[in-house]
Order: sequence, then C-alpha cells, then structure tokens
Amino acid sequence: MAAALTLVFFALIHLPMWGWGPVLSFSISGAVLTAFYVWRQDLLANIVAHTIVDAMGLSVVPGRARGR
Repeated sequence: MAAALTLVFFALIHLPMWGWGPVLSFSISGAVLTAFYVWRQDLLANIVAHTIVDAMGLSVVPGRARGR
C-alpha cells in the first residue's frame, strides 16, 4: 500500500511541470523501480538503475533527436 501511494504522489508531483504524457512515462518507470525495490529490497540497485535511466534520457535520447 505504501509503495502504491508513493507512486501516485510521485506522478502527481510531476504533473504541473510535465503534463500527462511524460507523467505516464514517469509512472511506468516509477512502477518498475518500485516493484524492483519491493522484490529485492535493494536501495543501491534502484539508485544505480535510476541513474542509468536518467543518463540515457539526458545524453543518448536528445542526441538521437538531433540526428547525431
């Protein structure tokens, strides 16, 4: 229950800045990371996974959008 409430709060906190489209994407990735944490109980692994996802989104994806 706590994981579900945290995920909903996480999504709603991002809504004013990003809108529904990105929030849906954030919610899905947040649900995957939440499920991974509930399953493995390994916060360090979640931190590493979050860093990798953010790095991909900040470096690889914008480069592809510009055709690089």
